[in-house]
Amino acid sequence: MKKNIFNYSTASVLFLTSIAFLFTFSKKHTEEKEKKILLSSLIPDITALTVKADGKDTKKILRKLYTRANLQDVSLPKISSKFLQALDHQESLLKDIGDKQKFGNIDISTSDLRQVVEAIKKIKSPQELNDWVDMYQICGSDMLGNVRFTGYYSPIIRARHKREVGFDVPVYIALNNTEDLHVVYVSNKDEIRRMRIEGYSYLVFSNDDRQLVAYDGNSRAIADEDNENNKTLVTHCVFTPKDKITPTGSGKVPLTANYTVAVDEEFIPLGSVLLAEIPIIDDKGNLVGKELRFVLAQDTGSAIQGSGHIDLYMGEGETAKRDTRFMNKYGKIWLLLPKTSQLQNTLANNLEE
Repeated sequence: MKKNIFNYSTASVLFLTSIAFLFTFSKKHTEEKEKKILLSSLIPDITALTVKADGKDTKKILRKLYTRANLQDVSLPKISSKFLQALDHQESLLKDIGDKQKFGNIDISTSDLRQVVEAIKKIKSPQELNDWVDMYQICGSDMLGNVRFTGYYSPIIRARHKREVGFDVPVYIALNNTEDLHVVYVSNKDEIRRMRIEGYSYLVFSNDDRQLVAYDGNSRAIADEDNENNKTLVTHCVFTPKDKITPTGSGKVPLTANYTVAVDEEFIPLGSVLLAEIPIIDDKGNLVGKELRFVLAQDTGSAIQGSGHIDLYMGEGETAKRDTRFMNKYGKIWLLLPKTSQLQNTLANNLEE
């Protein structure tokens, strides 16, 4: 009996070891494949990056925050009417930004950023842009140019003005910047969590009326509404109603799905135009390629820190929710700046150091 038990145990161990080996091999193979995809670029390799078999490179070749890139031979993305509309918002944003900003190894003026917007509006084809602007790759947090792309969106939340079956979780909305609160009801606490994380949300009521609300970090201690005799205070998020129908970012202009990005404005200028190599992800969350697209720095976020992370606005609703959930991959970013700028002298001096 003991011998048989020993044999069964040995067989079990061997079987489990084989399964563990196959799982580890499969996982390692998938990770290496993904790393190779992440580090492969649609852009000619301007930094002479040598990628090892495992997808890693330890050389810190982008020693400055911004490095000028030669993209003359790259097929630039088409400029859509939706992007041009977002570009109009960019002009409004630039009216409220100070004249000069320091970003790592370069000084960038608001005039520089405005000239880029004007140049894009003048050209008849994307390739003409090379006559007007230069592009500068951002180093990323790893100094190899890899930038993590995440996404955010505006949830659409079903709500009721009065408590009813299936809608019994209160949402507190401030009225007219006063201490008065209006209460509506949603189906579960996870809805409130999503509203808090994403910032802007749409509350949709039974008559299909929509109310845009924002979470600005406000909270308040509120008594339990189910028990008038209970004086225990519970901290709740307090949302602010918005008269507009479209969410706005830190730049105080409307967000445009697939074109607005949130950045860390200590590293990337708010109001800048960027060329982005955006990860393409299938409906299962797998990285299947990269796409070049012009995007606009129109927002910021406390979770977006450093030169190696930007947040792409995905839009509203369930499709945007799914795309946001899957977007957590790496690409690259280039900052567009005008050729005719005092910036050239600054960069030339830095490159000579």
